Amino acid sequence: MRPWHTLGAVCGALAVTAVLSTPAPATPSAPAASGAAEAVQVATGTFSYRYAAPDGRVLTRTMQDPTAGVCITIEEAADPDTSAPAFGPQNGTDWWTLVYDDAVCAGDTRTLRPHGGATADRLKLRAVKFLYR
Repeated sequence: MRPWHTLGAVCGALAVTAVLSTPAPATPSAPAASGAAEAVQVATGTFSYRYAAPDGRVLTRTMQDPTAGVCITIEEAADPDTSAPAFGPQNGTDWWTLVYDDAVCAGDTRTLRPHGGATADRLKLRAVKFLYR
């Protein structure tokens, strides 16, 4: 690779690391003290994933217009001691999305683009966050 390409890749990786290292709240923030409620943003569209039910069947769950900017725990996969991670997410929303291997939006992440196609079943998740359009 050429030196400028290498430098660009390093700068980009540092920028992404700085953004992703900021912890995300598990719930939306409270309204401002002035009494004015903050506008809740939604990622328009659907986000779906598959998971193994307790009886072993593979089921699909779809979220319609999920809340953006907050950590959403995948309830069927939240507890690593009692459940396997969900898998094969598909982002049909208009927002860029991060899927996490941890239920509290920490740990390893993968980015899914808006209106993306199906992902491989080997992509596992326990939480998701819709970042920006």
